Amino acid sequence: MRLGKAKQASFSWKVFEVCMAGRIAVLTFHPPSEIGGVERFVYFLKAGFARQGWEMDVYDASRFGESSSSFLSQQRVSYRIGRALKESGERYDLVLSNGMLGWNVHVSPSVHVYHGTSWGVARGMGGVRAPRTYAEAGMVGSVQEKLCGVGKAVVAVSSRTRQEVESAYRLRVSRVILNAVDLEFFRPLKGKEVLREELGLPGDVFLGLFMDSAGLRKGKDVVEAVARQLPGDCRILAVSRNSFDASSGVLVRSHLPLSVMPLVYNACDFFVFPSRYEGCSYAIIEAMACGLPAVISDVGHAKEIAQWPVFRRLICPDIAAKSVLERIHVLRDDRDLCREAGRQGRLFAERYHSLPGFVNQYRGLFDELIQRR
Repeated sequence: MRLGKAKQASFSWKVFEVCMAGRIAVLTFHPPSEIGGVERFVYFLKAGFARQGWEMDVYDASRFGESSSSFLSQQRVSYRIGRALKESGERYDLVLSNGMLGWNVHVSPSVHVYHGTSWGVARGMGGVRAPRTYAEAGMVGSVQEKLCGVGKAVVAVSSRTRQEVESAYRLRVSRVILNAVDLEFFRPLKGKEVLREELGLPGDVFLGLFMDSAGLRKGKDVVEAVARQLPGDCRILAVSRNSFDASSGVLVRSHLPLSVMPLVYNACDFFVFPSRYEGCSYAIIEAMACGLPAVISDVGHAKEIAQWPVFRRLICPDIAAKSVLERIHVLRDDRDLCREAGRQGRLFAERYHSLPGFVNQYRGLFDELIQRR
């Protein structure tokens, strides 16, 4: 494989301005060592602030050895995490909470980060066959999510998330700060043919990549429909723990470690992601950072992405196989556009999704709140 162990474990950072450090408590469901959107957010934030001399204590469900998989267990765990902070007796300069955490913690200064909203998920999943409890959880979750942000500085991970928070929850959003990834780890690599051989992927097809972590919400059914209609020289690789209809012809790879993901991105020709709801997708950022043209739905931070003309042609106006197919055909038939969209995707990631910029934006907010107190 192309990335050595040292490179897999390292993260690149610019030199930060040296100034007074502090202590931060972070409330989150899962440990930052796990792979997931909020987990990566906490991991990068903690690593970035540690390099500036700040101490960041994470309060998560691992303190109790309890899972937060079901909706009811999430309510119990969210209460216990908030309670653990109160009972710790520790003094912090600031408390940061995520998702449905922090509703029972009221200290100053506090920041709540909305990585999306239950209200938005419920709207995005409208008309899709799902368990009845999904809608019920969305309604209850919306009430709880609003309480999490009351009396705190509110951060949204995209302008669309900001609109949801302000319109549905009537909370004022202080900042919009896009998520970020390590741009030295996720980067363009040469030798696509060799990468495909190493990964056991077909070398003579126009290969798309789909990242699936939540089934219907990420558009798994749309990808299956698209794959059935692709010409013989096109295929889709799905990195997923879910099963796919065998008749769709989707290539599935499951339980891949994070260390090989830059290789997987670089082994493919394009990225396809017809998600029904996002806040600010790490998968899209990673794909663009690796130089993949991305066919995506108009959710999450697609509003920011659409500001660049070359990307507008690749954003689907609806969650339909036809829209996705049309854009895949455009990329297959216009390889110059394919290369240019990939090149500009990397530039977009460098401008808006770098880790130093991400950490400095949060640092600016934290310093402002602490000084105001």
